[in-house]
Amino acid sequence: LGEKTCVIVGHDFGAVLAWNACLLHPERFTAVAALSVPYNQRAAEPPMTVLKRAVGNRFFYIDYFQAPGPADAELDADIAKSLRAQYFTFSAAAESRRKNMPPAFRSTKFLDTLIDPGTPPKWMGDAEFASYVADFKRNGFTGPLNWYRNLDRNWELMAKFEGAKVMQPALFVIGEQDPVRGQVARNLERLPETVPNLRNNVSLANCGHWTQQEQPEEVNRLLIEFLKAVSRT
Repeated sequence: LGEKTCVIVGHDFGAVLAWNACLLHPERFTAVAALSVPYNQRAAEPPMTVLKRAVGNRFFYIDYFQAPGPADAELDADIAKSLRAQYFTFSAAAESRRKNMPPAFRSTKFLDTLIDPGTPPKWMGDAEFASYVADFKRNGFTGPLNWYRNLDRNWELMAKFEGAKVMQPALFVIGEQDPVRGQVARNLERLPETVPNLRNNVSLANCGHWTQQEQPEEVNRLLIEFLKAVSRT
């Protein structure tokens, strides 16, 4: 586009990418808006070492995704079911049913920890869902899963940024019913410290993990308000 600077916006792993892009190229990214996943400062130990110690004998999807093959085959076997179950389980609509799910152990498969409603969520149109199914049928889940398999390598590459703060103006948005909140609670609590120029930290009511899809009007309002504010500074 010929632009030299921009505001970067990302959701989930896209948020992780956005936070770190601000560290890697502060001259290029003038502000950041992150959805669902707060900034996590680089720790002293590799992320998989920390995660395995915390998880112990329990099932945890990031651990399960590490070995190439099993997760890929499980998710690729029925693309529509895999997507339906993920979209529903991590949304606000599934909150009460998530609480009644039995504990999962290391031998569990990923889809056994999810709830398949049989139809796409109400906040996603049939045409939109069909588009996602078509894309994943073409390429499969291996590419996305490889992000999880590269966590330790990314940690190694970011060595000089250990303890670094994101200094750009920032917006953070998370759903009140997002199951990821429990995993990122400490990072969420520390945001004012790790992102000193945090302009707004918003929890959306009646919203799970898929912020921009479950609450599109509110997320767009917050983004436009933030973009207008940072364009004036």
